[in-house]
Amino acid sequence: MRYQRSKWGSNAGELVKKAMKERKYTQAMMAERLGYGGPQSVSERLKQNDMFVGVLVKMLDEIGFDVVIVDRRRSSGIEWKIASIDTDKE
Repeated sequence: MRYQRSKWGSNAGELVKKAMKERKYTQAMMAERLGYGGPQSVSERLKQNDMFVGVLVKMLDEIGFDVVIVDRRRSSGIEWKIASIDTDKE
């Protein structure tokens, strides 16, 4: 699955919501697994226009997606996967 602005939306929260829908994963499930206060806490994070990369990665990792950075020029062959490091429950 490749990120496409027209298909996935323009912010991180929309991307996470689409991924959650794909996996049939609720905000309540996300809150419980990540130790957030409840579904409202997940909802607030998803509505933010400036979601931290760590939160994005943690949420997507929880439901089985990776965040990958790929050089658009493709000639370099550069591709980095951002891993989730669970140091705290943000």
